[in-house]
Amino acid sequence: QTPLVHTVWSDWFRPTRMPARHWISEAIPQAILNGRMQSVLGLMGVDRVLAASQYLADEVGALGHATSFTPAGIDTHRFAPAPDRLRPGSSPVFRIGYLGHATYAKGVSLLLEAIQYVIDLEPDITLSLAVTPGAEESSVIEAIRHPRITCMGLVDPAEFYNELDLVVLPRRFSYGTATYPRVLLE
Repeated sequence: QTPLVHTVWSDWFRPTRMPARHWISEAIPQAILNGRMQSVLGLMGVDRVLAASQYLADEVGALGHATSFTPAGIDTHRFAPAPDRLRPGSSPVFRIGYLGHATYAKGVSLLLEAIQYVIDLEPDITLSLAVTPGAEESSVIEAIRHPRITCMGLVDPAEFYNELDLVVLPRRFSYGTATYPRVLLE
């Protein structure tokens, strides 16, 4: 007798070109668990659908489900610049950072490839990576040996962001929770 409410956080998986070695770890599980048909079946019997973005509300609405856009809140006290945070320009070092998983879809290897050129041209730029250990691109990260690239494990996101001047999200493509990256909101 209680209404069943479901929150949609992610888009459906759409087949995307990627190296074969990533199909087993990323594409096949997403196709099985996060396909459009699975979502249609999963929403059967749901009384109300909440969506984390207007785009997702429109996608689910196209399936015939009444959907409300309900933005996820961000703790603006916790995720706010620290009062003593140096402002850009007051420090000779410009700090770039990435926080997330080291999967192929998230594009950390793209960031590492691109940043090599930037760091070589700009001596005052650093890169900090706060990545979950054991992901498929971890070996790429572990192979980096550059004095201005720092690799960390798990960190407090709010503290990490306050150490940066720029946060980068180098997605190759979007599916799953990558459709709604809280990192950008935080």
